[in-house]
Amino acid sequence: MGIEFKARVLLELGAELISSDGVAIYELVKNTIDAKSPTVEISIRIILQHSSYLELSSYLANIDSNGFDTDSFIRKVSQRIESDAPEISRSNFFQTLGNPLSKLAAIKALDQAYFEENYICIKDYGHGMNLDTLQSGYLTIGTPMRLLQKVRSTKPNWTPKNQSEEQSIPALGEKGIGRLAAMRLGHYVHVQTVKEDIKEKNWHILELDWRPIFSDPTLNASALDYKPEVGLPKESPNDHGTILTIRCLQSDWDESKLKQLANSELAKLADPFLSDFMANFLTLRLQGQKVLLAEFEHSKLKHADAICRAKLQRVESWDKTDPLDGLEFVVDIDYKHYKGAKRIWHIRSEHLASCIREPVGRRKKAKAFELQQDSDAVISAIPQLGPFEMQFYWFNRGRLMREEHDLWTQMQDFVKAWSGGLLVFRDGFRVYPYGAATDDWLDLDRSALSGSAYKLNRAQIIGYLRISHNGNPLLLDQTNREGFRDCPEKEALRRLLRHTIITKCKLFLEDTLKENKGESAEALDSLERRVGISELQAVTQLQRLQSRIPEESESINEILFQIGEIRDAWERAKITIKNHESDLEQYIHLAGVGLQVEFIAHELSRVTGDALQSLREGDALTNEATRLGLETQLKTLEKRIRVVDLLSIPGRQRKTVVNIEDIVQTLVEMHDAKIKRHGLNVRINKTSNKPCPAKVEEGQILQILDNLFSNSFYWLSNRFDRSVPPEILISIDPTERLLTFSDNGPGVPNDMAEDIFKPFVTTKPPGDGRGLGLFISRRLAEYNDATLDVTLAAEDNIHHGFVLSLKNVKKS
Repeated sequence: MGIEFKARVLLELGAELISSDGVAIYELVKNTIDAKSPTVEISIRIILQHSSYLELSSYLANIDSNGFDTDSFIRKVSQRIESDAPEISRSNFFQTLGNPLSKLAAIKALDQAYFEENYICIKDYGHGMNLDTLQSGYLTIGTPMRLLQKVRSTKPNWTPKNQSEEQSIPALGEKGIGRLAAMRLGHYVHVQTVKEDIKEKNWHILELDWRPIFSDPTLNASALDYKPEVGLPKESPNDHGTILTIRCLQSDWDESKLKQLANSELAKLADPFLSDFMANFLTLRLQGQKVLLAEFEHSKLKHADAICRAKLQRVESWDKTDPLDGLEFVVDIDYKHYKGAKRIWHIRSEHLASCIREPVGRRKKAKAFELQQDSDAVISAIPQLGPFEMQFYWFNRGRLMREEHDLWTQMQDFVKAWSGGLLVFRDGFRVYPYGAATDDWLDLDRSALSGSAYKLNRAQIIGYLRISHNGNPLLLDQTNREGFRDCPEKEALRRLLRHTIITKCKLFLEDTLKENKGESAEALDSLERRVGISELQAVTQLQRLQSRIPEESESINEILFQIGEIRDAWERAKITIKNHESDLEQYIHLAGVGLQVEFIAHELSRVTGDALQSLREGDALTNEATRLGLETQLKTLEKRIRVVDLLSIPGRQRKTVVNIEDIVQTLVEMHDAKIKRHGLNVRINKTSNKPCPAKVEEGQILQILDNLFSNSFYWLSNRFDRSVPPEILISIDPTERLLTFSDNGPGVPNDMAEDIFKPFVTTKPPGDGRGLGLFISRRLAEYNDATLDVTLAAEDNIHHGFVLSLKNVKKS
């Protein structure tokens, strides 16, 4: 016996898969595109809104049969008729309604009038259907017809017959649930269709009346016996297409709702950045009047403050040991408002993997083993993700409102209509609901793009993400059209896009804005000069005026006194600024100490944890191995405490002559346990036997080197090429007074060589790096009359180390 189910299951299925009227219309329009229709017409006629119909039905159900009054009932109906409804339709409605003389007659008449005169009609001129297709396709919930069409169209050697290249676009629908979309809109569907075939002489008719399901919850699905029939003859042999008429509507339809649907959903169904397809394809009418789709005014994009582009692409192979071999992620930013403010990043290999190690929207750092498992799966998915391209235009609304108010007045409706984040288009057509105002699939709005003085949010972004069915076959839609199904490829895409917007775009825009706001010391000096010149000019003019008008001397002296007060205030401001600059050194040091203490605290926690674990063992005090282990742990603790002492404030305040090699030895001893535990090979190389003395603050130099070690350890632990053991090489050149710190990890890409020294810029995921270490290290080097830079780039345009130059340090 086969599986049977009740007809009401269809209602539950429809409610789950078609979540709104907008999605229902959206699905039906996609069906017309799949039918290769050149245009589609949607006409909606409403004489009585659904809410009014329910109100009148409730009124009739609750009154006493003997208390029914025809005139009163007709008057109540008349008060609820839509004022913009066509006159002939209003007349037909009241003709059907008639003059019922009883409560029962009124209920039947109201139902019939509502049924006949309210409808949604969707008419296309596509390939249409014959009787067999109606029976085997349209009447089959979940028909694989479109899915098979999509599979055939994506076979490498499959060429569609008698179809243009444009017509061979993979089908947009593949779930076979279009009839559920129609059910969502109304409980009665009339299908009139015919194929473009001279052999087809008549239209074919199919009526789907879902109302029995709602009146009888025990009805079996098999009782819904719908059969297509032959209809009227075609007026012309060339007639073809489908007319879908939906009645017994289940929601209100007015101009406001339809305009919102037109602008937020239908206008964005096809990629507006490529063409005006939807404006030419769809005609939408309410009560016979056209409802226009939002116009995508390409010319207004030129007023964007910045354009950000990113793409994942295939490139020439370079390293077969790399699981991401042949992949490159390119990010390109053009801050148009400031000419010349452009950056391009080419991200590959371990640095590409690092972009996606941090999950999107995760509130707290996961346990190490959870994050690693999750990240490994996502990183492995990148090659299967496939190529994509993203681009968005950023409109700085605050600046436009302040500086170009008239322009913003012209722009704001356009920005409001098309902003919301990245619209996703597959083969030129939208993947719903990405890019909607209510959809924050990249988890950007909550905190990632917010700041007390700077905003880059979805309301200011107009952009797209383009994928294809062939190029991204694993990005599959959920059946309910709520985005892609969850999979590692989807997560890799989300993390790459989030990294682009937050780590690259936001920081670059912020840095550029700061650079052009004149917040540097040079700007302060320039302001000082302008203040001095303006003050001199004002005093000179006032003195001349005083000599010519002696009787106003008292007033002029008062003004001169006020200018003096302003000068005093300016001098006090300069002192405050200088104090802040002095304090900044303290803050930089304290921030560095804070990071160092955090690291040391982590190590202390690990060491004490190991020691306590050893003590929990039953024979801890008698077992020789346990005793040696505890001794090792205590020595490690002593080293950590010694480092804390070197970083203390009293130690920081004194520069002493030290041998740089001794500091390096302290670093290696400090990390001895970790070096052994992870199989690191740390080599110290000197170009001569001479010492390398320098007058520096020992704790700060150690802090610089320790940060370099931490960075090396991270990248050596996350490198792809494990064919050779991990190695760190520290070279000391006493003659040239250079210390070079390098490793055999992935290195620093050339286009990131300077960025990594900026605050809050990091190529590590957020959970593993704050982007402060190298910024602080360079500042500490400057305080010690030294410089910190990357080494020269190798042939692969990668910098594999750092150089601490002590050339300017005077020998003692």
